[in-house]
Amino acid sequence: MWSLGIIFFISEWAWLAIAIFMALPVILIFLFTERAALFFADHLFTIGIVYFSVALILALVLYFTQKKRWKPLIFPAVLLTVLPMFLALTLYLAPFEIMEPGIDPIIDFLL
Repeated sequence: MWSLGIIFFISEWAWLAIAIFMALPVILIFLFTERAALFFADHLFTIGIVYFSVALILALVLYFTQKKRWKPLIFPAVLLTVLPMFLALTLYLAPFEIMEPGIDPIIDFLL
């Protein structure tokens, strides 16, 4: 009955196509995280330089926009904020992602 809503009648192949289409983002995330972790582990020095240069740019932006009273504390504060995250990505997430690719290590890392 139309009063109960619209029911779509489609074949089994259409349901299979819908299931594959819905699984595609998860498969892409699995492939991306494994490749990103391998790239991170292979180019650790380069990524470290990029990571700290972004932190330096952030520190400079904060340095020139804050009052004089906080200026001496900005560079150590930014580095102390950025360094643990870089070390955690380096020592925890990248090896676990290489050993067991997928979303589980990322969820464990975030928890």
